[in-house]
Amino acid sequence: MLPLVKDVISEKPEIIIVGTAFDGCMKIPPETKKYIESQNIKLIIETTKNAIEMHNELQIKHIITCLHLTC
Repeated sequence: MLPLVKDVISEKPEIIIVGTAFDGCMKIPPETKKYIESQNIKLIIETTKNAIEMHNELQIKHIITCLHLTC
């Protein structure tokens, strides 16, 4: 498991939002999705624009948002 994923999970968020770039080109490996969900964390995967909107809507929750910005 990537150290970054473990670092994010160690913060014990209720929700992790992942922004997968403008056109959704970044892919999340199935084993990463499964691991996050096995930790009782809701995983939301959207384009970066939609991920930002979701983050702003859900700001009352304990969330972590990770954004892919390079494409």
